[in-house]
Amino acid sequence: MRRLTTYVCAGIVFLPAGVTIAAPIDVATTGSFNATYSTASQVSPKIPWSDLGFQANASVTQGALSGAVGGKTQYEITTPLSASQPFTPGVTQISLGYTPKWTGSMSTTGATGNLGIDLAYSFGPIHGSVPLLTDSMTTGVSGLDLAGALNGGTSLSHSSTTPGFGAGGGFGLKAQWGVCPLCTTVASVSFGYHVGTQVEQNLAVAPTVTYGDLVWFSNGTYATAPQTVSGSGGSVTNTFTKPDFAALNLPDTGGSFMMNILPYAALSLAVGNEAIVSIPASIGYSFDVFGVKGSGSAAGDLYSLSTGDSGFTATGLWYGSSAYSIGMTGSCVFDP
Repeated sequence: MRRLTTYVCAGIVFLPAGVTIAAPIDVATTGSFNATYSTASQVSPKIPWSDLGFQANASVTQGALSGAVGGKTQYEITTPLSASQPFTPGVTQISLGYTPKWTGSMSTTGATGNLGIDLAYSFGPIHGSVPLLTDSMTTGVSGLDLAGALNGGTSLSHSSTTPGFGAGGGFGLKAQWGVCPLCTTVASVSFGYHVGTQVEQNLAVAPTVTYGDLVWFSNGTYATAPQTVSGSGGSVTNTFTKPDFAALNLPDTGGSFMMNILPYAALSLAVGNEAIVSIPASIGYSFDVFGVKGSGSAAGDLYSLSTGDSGFTATGLWYGSSAYSIGMTGSCVFDP
């Protein structure tokens, strides 16, 4: 019977590598992002009623947004290592602890809202419009601190509102039949109103931050493909695996090689930006049109125009300034 020849690794032994294993490695996390937006515009219907209401010629834009991240994440081997320490494939672990130290900020040139507002009315023979005001407003944020959200992996939101002009007053209108002073009033309407303008900008940031390292073996000009190991809770756990000696141009019985660990940090930063121009107002009226009488009132944001929440995602991937390189020797025995 023909027998198979196999080699079994009895142990992978750690050797000093001439580097200070305890020295921390920093992953610098520096990058920037920006966005520009188009303008939303609309001519509104009469608000709040078809026979009486404000009519707006409106436009709004989020302006421009810019931001930057910086700082670093510091990694350090937390597993005690010593010379001639055996490494068992699938069992022995090397852990890296990491401490995020992100910085970051975000600013906008300002959301801009433009409003031209008329009061339009139509009661029987009484109809027309009264120009009330024209306004342009800007709001925004400067230097919104992102550090807490980045280091904690938590969402952040910020709103900024700027009021504009206001106008108020009251007047009455009537329609008459016949030749005055012998004419007869057939319709009358009285108005009272107060109207204002404002622009609002809503920003939202939701970071997803990933920490980990790449692990590979090397021997001079030969190296194995790197494996990605993800971390959580402030630690990355690397479980030792037997290297591919053939890929390292080593005999089946083993030899000297390096285990390399390169830390990284990755960011996926979801950014939302919305701008809203609106008309906070109050209105009241009463009418008598051919003997039909009525009245009404309304208050609040009687009209608003939103750009919608325009979102984008900024991404970044950063590696350590150096890798941990641990010198090892493989010792494998013949199994007849």
